[in-house]
Order: sequence, then structure tokens, then C-alpha cells
Amino acid sequence: MVTQDKKNSPTESRASKLLKNLGYFAIGGMITRLIAIFLVPFYARTLGSASYGEIELITSTVGLLFPIISFSLYEGVLRFTMSKTHSSSGIFTTALLMVTGGLVLGSVIFYHLAWVFPGIEDFSLYIILLLVLQVYRSVLSQYCRAEGKVKSFVNGGILEASVTAVVAIIGLYVFNLGIYGYISGLAIGQAVAVIFFAWRIHVWNIVRWNLVSKSLTRTLIVFCFPLMINGALWWVVNSVNRLFIAEFSDVSEVGIFGVAQKVSSLLAAAIIIFNQAWQMSANEEHESETFKKYAGSVFDGFHFLTLFSCISLSAIVVPLTVPVFGNGFVGAGPLIPFLLLSAALSGSASFMGTFHMAKMKTRNILWSSLIASGVVVGANVLLVPRFEALGAALAAVIGFSTLVAIRLVSLRKVLSWSSISKLSIGIILVIIICILTLNNMSSFSFWIAHIFSMGALVVLYWASVRNSLLLLRSRVRDRADRSGSLGRASLPAIGAPDLPDQPANNDHGVG
Repeated sequence: MVTQDKKNSPTESRASKLLKNLGYFAIGGMITRLIAIFLVPFYARTLGSASYGEIELITSTVGLLFPIISFSLYEGVLRFTMSKTHSSSGIFTTALLMVTGGLVLGSVIFYHLAWVFPGIEDFSLYIILLLVLQVYRSVLSQYCRAEGKVKSFVNGGILEASVTAVVAIIGLYVFNLGIYGYISGLAIGQAVAVIFFAWRIHVWNIVRWNLVSKSLTRTLIVFCFPLMINGALWWVVNSVNRLFIAEFSDVSEVGIFGVAQKVSSLLAAAIIIFNQAWQMSANEEHESETFKKYAGSVFDGFHFLTLFSCISLSAIVVPLTVPVFGNGFVGAGPLIPFLLLSAALSGSASFMGTFHMAKMKTRNILWSSLIASGVVVGANVLLVPRFEALGAALAAVIGFSTLVAIRLVSLRKVLSWSSISKLSIGIILVIIICILTLNNMSSFSFWIAHIFSMGALVVLYWASVRNSLLLLRSRVRDRADRSGSLGRASLPAIGAPDLPDQPANNDHGVG
């Protein structure tokens, strides 16, 4: 048993929990995302911008239909399984029955209405297959996560990404299957993940048809309905731009936009990892008296990292666009800073959304997303016909800025004016970088602007940066002391058995 020389402060204890959760999610999330990112140049060069654009349309369509057909029931599985207020077997079985019904009904409707979606009529059966696999994978993986099998949750994601990459490369390079080789990789990867998660949670021991009831069905519907609408709206905010580009330009322009967005997805992946850990911390601590101060410090640290990453990634990636992706994607360079900013704003909105999730106020999330999605659609209508892919990137920034502004207003009693002001100045600095990149991707002023903006951010957030570094140093020393005392590393390696469940501080699950 490890003893401590002194008692940690509440803030340090909370931050330690947040760092611990980050460690688990970072391992799987970053490995999975890096596999996808490093393969983008291979996919782009092998398929070409036109075929890559068709793939973007297919995946965007799956993204739209997924929350609707699944009814976002995977969120209910996670929430109520963690809360222990209902039978976990009853919740899982009820959700499984409901998503199966949704898949049957939704697949039939989509198959007969596929003509509504431009450019994907010939791929309707493949889209249905991907939907079926993705829905079951989500329900199984979220139950696995809710039961505390964090290692299995991480390993399943890595396994899926690895299988997808291997099969897609074989299909594209060895058998020259084009789009169908890529889709085969996605489908087989998800199928392997479904089998893996079913095995890890012993699904045959969980399903209990006799536990399905009207009350559980009603509970899941009431909780998941706002999240289903919100999920579809998030798709609108994230993906409607591709449909507008396809309508007013061509699929090559969609492919260029897709490649630029793949770069920003690296930042988005890191933000998702952080928000997964933050959800758990916020859920445990939101009722404490000192939560407001704690949340404010995390808010500042989070936004310093995301905005600094926007500028640094722009400085590194934009000059490498043509050498890495090829001459066919020269138009992706000016889009990257805008899409990085939209990813940062999206992460900010999600970060603030966890406050509402912790309080079970999902309606606040829904109405803010409704307004933002309307702004995005309107901005696309106005900008894409004139500026094509750049117009779509601008529309994303405008839409997410609106969403962030609305949620800042709703949380004005939680966040300080100082935190809001620093965020606003930081966003302006990134916007300046976006504007300069449009015409000066290789000039001396491009580099000076990036260096100046990064320095300005450090000065702006210096107090948060200093406190975070001190806390991180304390955390590392503490873990080193424990490692020396126990004779082993604090964090187990990937592939090790699942850790035993840790007792929660309250009964609220991650929403």
C-alpha cells in the first residue's frame, strides 16, 4: 500500500484524476487517429481527388443516418449502465432490441430513398452495411466502457483501425478495387470490432429478453431523443458542407476539402480524448462547492492548448500540403487553418456541453445546436457558390463560433469574464493566421505571424500554463515515487487485462 507524505489539495486531486483518465483515452485515441492520418496520403494518391470525394460523400451519409437510425441509444447504454440505477442487462437488452428495429426500418426506407442523396445511389447497400456494423459496434463498445473495461475499449479501437488499414491497403494496392477496396476495409474493420467487443463483454451472458419492459424503453427514449436530434444536427454542422460543395462545384473539390479536414481531424481527435476524460471528471465533481474554480482553470488550460495547436499545426502542415498529398490537392493548403480553427471551436462547444450533460440538461445542448446548424446551412448557401471549398470552411468557422457564443452565454454564471476574454483574444489571433495563409503560404510574413501569435498566446495564458506545468511536474514525481515503491509502472501497457472497476463518487454516468 502506498502512503503519502502529505494530503493533496482538492484541485490537485481532481487534476490527477483528469490526467489519469487522459492517459487511458490518449493511448487508444491517438494511435487510432495516427493510423488513419498517416494513411491519408496513400489513399489520396491511390484514389485521386474524384474517388476520394465519393468516399467522403459515403462516410458523410453514414454520419447523418447513424444517430437517427441508432436513436443515439448507445448514449443511454453508457449513461444508465454507469449510474447503476437500472439493471445493466435490462438496459443493454432493451437498447439492442430497439436498435435492431431501427436498423430494419431505417434500412428499408433509405434503400428506397437513396436517390435523395446526390452521388451515392450506387452505394446504398454498402452504406446500409456500414450503418448496421457501426450501430452494433457503438452499443457494444459503450457497454464495455460503462462496465469499466477501459483496456478492452482502447484495444478494440486500435484493432479496428489496424484491420481497416490493412484490408484497405490490400484492396487498393494489391487488388486495385478502388472505392470498393476502401469500403471493404471499413466494413471488415467494424465487423472485427463487433466480434471483439461481444467477446470481451460476454454478450451471451448479458442479453436477458425477460428484462425488456415498457418502463425501460420509455426511460431510454426520453433520455436519448434530444441526443438523437443533437447528433443529427452535429452531422449538419460537420458534414453538410460536402453536400453543398458537390452541388455547386464537383467531387474533386469535395476530395480537396476532405483531405484538408483530415489534417484538422488530428486536432479534433486530441480534443475528443480530452473531453472524454473531462466528462468523467465533470460528472464526478459538478456538485462540489469548488467546482466553479476548478472548471475555470481547466477551461483556460484547454483553450490554450487547442488554440496553440491550431497555430503550430498550421505552421507545420500548410507548407507541406503539396509535397505530401500531391499537386492535385494544392487547394487544400489555404483551407487547413480555417478547418483547424473550426475543430478548436467544435471542441470548445463540446467542452462546455459537458457542463449541461453533468446536470442532465440535454435540452440546452439541443437548442444551441439547432441555432448553430441553421447558421451553418445559411452560411453554406451564401458562401459555397462563390468560394467553393473555402466557403464551406468559412461556414464551419461561423457556425461553430455561433455555437461557442451561445454556450458561453448559458454558462456565464460558471465561467469568469477573464476566461471568456482570453478565449476571444485567442480566437482573433487564429483568425489573423487564417487570413494571412490565404495569400502568403510560403512568405516570410507567414512564419513571423505564426511565431508572434504563439508567443502572444503564451503571454495571454501564462498563469494557466505555469500552473499546469507545476501540476504536471508534481503528478509525474508522485507517479515516479509510486512506481519506485511498487516496483512497477503506474500505467499498464496496452493489451494487459482490464483494471478492476474504480468506485465512483456519485451515481451519475457520463452522458
